[in-house]
Formats: sequence, C-alpha cells, structure tokens
Amino acid sequence: SRVNENIWVIAASRRGGSHAHVGSFRDDDYQHLRVNGWVITVVADGAGSAKYSRRGAQLICEAAVQNLLHTLVDDSALTEAVNSFQQAQSEKSSSLDAAQQNVQSILASKLGSAARSAEQAILQELTEQSSLQAEYKDFSSTALIAICKQFSVGTLCAAFAVGDGAIAVYQQGHAVTLLGSADSGEFAGQTRFLDAQSVTDTAIAARTQFMLVEDLTALVLMSDGVSDPWFETDGQLASITKWDGFWSELVAVNAISMKEKLLAWLDFWSSGNHDDRTIVLVRSQRHL
Repeated sequence: SRVNENIWVIAASRRGGSHAHVGSFRDDDYQHLRVNGWVITVVADGAGSAKYSRRGAQLICEAAVQNLLHTLVDDSALTEAVNSFQQAQSEKSSSLDAAQQNVQSILASKLGSAARSAEQAILQELTEQSSLQAEYKDFSSTALIAICKQFSVGTLCAAFAVGDGAIAVYQQGHAVTLLGSADSGEFAGQTRFLDAQSVTDTAIAARTQFMLVEDLTALVLMSDGVSDPWFETDGQLASITKWDGFWSELVAVNAISMKEKLLAWLDFWSSGNHDDRTIVLVRSQRHL
C-alpha cells in the first residue's frame, strides 16, 4: 500500500508446515498502519509451547499499533530532534552525542509506551478472561515493533525488539544494519518474550535502536520462521552479501511488489524449518 509518495509497505504471513500438518493455527501475527507520514509495523511470534500464544501475538500487534497511532500524531519534538541530529552529524559538531541521545530518548519514550501497552493488553486479557485460569506466560510472544518516516534529511527507522526474528535496515549493495539483536534464552532454540522485565525503563532504553538513512532500500521485519532458514547464523544476518542474495531472490519473483507473490515466496522449502513465516517490507520508492 502506498504510504506517501516515497514509502510502500508489503507484508505476508504463512502458516508453518508443523501447524498445517496438525491442522492448527499459526502463532505469528502482524499489523501495519500509517499515520502522519509514519509507517508503523509490528510482528509478533507466539511461543509454540504457550497455550494462548496466538492470542498473545494478536494482542501485542493490536495494542502496540494503536498506541503508536496516538503518539505519532504529534511528532514535532521528534522532527526537531532529527533535524538537529542530522545537522550535528553533517557539521561533525561536538553536540552530536547529545543530539543523538535526544532522538534516542524521544524514540524510546514512544516505542517503550507501545511495548508497555502490549504487555498491559495481555494483563487485561488475563483479568477479563479469568475463566481460562491462565497465566501471563500462556500468552508468551516475541515483539518486533518498528516505525519509519521520510524526513527531508533522510529516512528515520527505529525499533524496539524482544525475542528472535530480525529487524534490518537494508541498503542494497552497501550495508545492512540490525535494529535489535537476537534474544536467545539459556539454551539453543530458546528465545525471550515480551514481559514485565523487557519493558522497564532500562530495558526499553537498551532495546530501542534507530538509524537515519540517506538511501534506504527497505526496512525489513521477519519472524524467525524466515530469518532462521535464510540467515543461519548471526554472522550471516549481518552480511550484506547474504542480504543482497536474499533481496535478489525477492526481486526475481516480484515479491517486493505484490503481496500474492510475497506470500507464495514464503512457501520456500528449507530442511527442518517448518515454523510460521511472517515478513514485512517497508520499501523506498527510489528502489521500485
């Protein structure tokens, strides 16, 4: 869908083979909306082991998007901070650190508020659905929350992430920057989920990352059903060569322009990888 003259969003989600095999639902969810020139995207991957994780993922997406719809209506302070940051950057000014910190703290406030509202939505569900006799962990889900807007000085991409999957700022043939690192648990195959510990002030500050990009190809969000088979290691996830190969494949099948093609592409075969697959591409017009 066209967001403004310069940004497009395309997203798709496909039930994994393991769920299809037993006739169960997918545990992934996603939402994307726009407000005031901003693209808001949320991807949540419910824990396979948690009874109501599908509902948890749904609540996280709904609550985070609704919260950001309200807080991004007025982005005057953020716009001012972004302009000051870019100016300090181009002048290599001594105030660069302070300008960067200012953008960071405004973004942490907005993205942190969205993450907290997602956690609150699950707590509210527990209260309202007391007959389920469920616990918070029954709704366990990861949360990838990202916002993106084109300013005169470049495109601002910012994210808050808990859990696996990936959020990447991709600049074709040039660089890839991950906004959030994979949260692994104590054991292989484990991950973190959105909970009270991940939305403390300290955690929010640490989990919020941003980048002002001059030439964005795409901001990409994906659940681990896509990132695991495609980028098997953290090293590959940070490799521009690997990302260029990934993007070329999407382009070759027209998956960056048509939702049906993107959905079909998600059906790629990968040995041992049968998880739900969700991907959101926030693309720059320049690369259409």
